[in-house]
Amino acid sequence: GNDRLPDAVLESIVTRTEGIPLFIEEFSKSLLESVSLESLESGRGVLDSMRLPETLQESLLSRLEHLPEASKAVIRLASVIGRSFSYDLLKAIVDVEESDMRARLNPIIDAELIVQNAGEFGVEFSFRHGLIRDVVYQTLLQSDREELHLETAEAGETLHADYPDRYPEFFAHHFTEAARPDKAVTYWLRAAEKSVQSFSLLEARDQLETGLEQLQQLPDTVENRSVHIHYLIVLGPVLLRLEGSTARATRDLYEQAIELCDRLPEPEQQFKALWGQWQAAPDYRKEQGGAYTANLSHLAERINDPEVKLQLHHHQWATLFYQGQFSRVLDHAEAGLGAFAGACLLYTSPSPRDFKYDLVCRLLLEKGG
Repeated sequence: GNDRLPDAVLESIVTRTEGIPLFIEEFSKSLLESVSLESLESGRGVLDSMRLPETLQESLLSRLEHLPEASKAVIRLASVIGRSFSYDLLKAIVDVEESDMRARLNPIIDAELIVQNAGEFGVEFSFRHGLIRDVVYQTLLQSDREELHLETAEAGETLHADYPDRYPEFFAHHFTEAARPDKAVTYWLRAAEKSVQSFSLLEARDQLETGLEQLQQLPDTVENRSVHIHYLIVLGPVLLRLEGSTARATRDLYEQAIELCDRLPEPEQQFKALWGQWQAAPDYRKEQGGAYTANLSHLAERINDPEVKLQLHHHQWATLFYQGQFSRVLDHAEAGLGAFAGACLLYTSPSPRDFKYDLVCRLLLEKGG
């Protein structure tokens, strides 16, 4: 109604909550649940004599404590899923009847801890504030967190067939928090490849570095070495763009990739690693002795793939251009145009426009146009 807290009480609330909006709201709710508005008319003295939450965390925990036990379990699971969570995913993990699920959710909604929204996969909920989710999550033991993260990831894999492909980072996160590096490395790589496709290179680098940390927790097997090579091959072009071809990190990465390829011969990965090392070499345009060309040509012949052939021509026209052999540059540039079929994201340029514009400029230069 039109009732208003006394000025002295308002001043005390703001002081005790340090002006934090969510804390002010939670503190005020606790206050009005504990005493009537009329009894506060006497002012600040009544407030000071009451036992009220001293911190935002204490206030939120008090609200959580008043929930039924079944509802507490649901909101803790929800805090593991994330700030927002779908009803279908929550119900798939809890695995109870519709009426029972609603009965567990309603007290949480009534306590204004979560709100209901319309989501991509039907009904969706979200914590009213990120701090509420954080406080609830912190009440879980580490072993319980890991178990719930695992249940979340496994339920998500089966709930929607396209969910893992559309949201690989969701699964990467949950398998990481579930202490399942064997599953996490697959999803971090898929998430990074998706980020590269959308040219989100900073995000891709973070995802690849996190995946590599997970990979270090796995045994040194042939399969895991192959995964390691794949990670480096995807990370290489990202570093070429973000840090440059002359950066020490870029050159070290390709040296490591070539060393791994020597231990586990895979022609396609060897080609990409060698191509990247050539690109990152300080004098790559003035190749001495044609060693890169000979090795790349040999690998390209074995692989017999149009994209690989394009990158072989790319290597050749760039090298020949800086050697002054312009007539041969034109031959390889025109052959590259014939082989061009995509963005070639596993090599130097995440943008197909860069390749086309660069090639056209070189062709015009050769023709004097």
